[in-house]
Amino acid sequence: MKDLSNITIPSLVCFSLFFFPKISLGIYPLIFGFIIGLFNVKTIKKLHPLFIILLSIILSYTVFYISYFSMIPIGFLLNVFFENVLNDEAIGVLVFFISPYIIAPLIMFYFYKLLFKISTTKLVKTVIIISVFLIVIQWCFFYYLKININSINSFVGWQIIMSLGIQIITSQKRLIKE
Repeated sequence: MKDLSNITIPSLVCFSLFFFPKISLGIYPLIFGFIIGLFNVKTIKKLHPLFIILLSIILSYTVFYISYFSMIPIGFLLNVFFENVLNDEAIGVLVFFISPYIIAPLIMFYFYKLLFKISTTKLVKTVIIISVFLIVIQWCFFYYLKININSINSFVGWQIIMSLGIQIITSQKRLIKE
């Protein structure tokens, strides 16, 4: 039961962010890193809990900025390879889709696997694939239904899915034992 709450509570905390729509985009990595670090302080016994939380926040911001700055080369490559096929608007949509909704989750999982020394098992691969798939589905839901992103922030959904996935892979040893 304790493991189940350790997996679900971070996602519920992220869900509560739906009720605060005026949060700046730059604050999301801070909140996400804090939540993941806080709920995984016991994962690394050699480090002080505050240091683990700080590393998690730094990791979260690192992924945020990698994702943000990867939009430029992705846009350039899409423009070079699909210049005659796609217009500028379509390339812009693809850039905004690929960078935060595919590249960022993959890098986030990779970095947290390194931080918490998680081995790559079949469960980890499955969780990563399902998480990225759900994030893509969520993006499609927001984009194609033309939901006003000012009223409902799609990054909160991203955080809910990612926190659930990260908590599952950090708890995999305890889950498999039960």
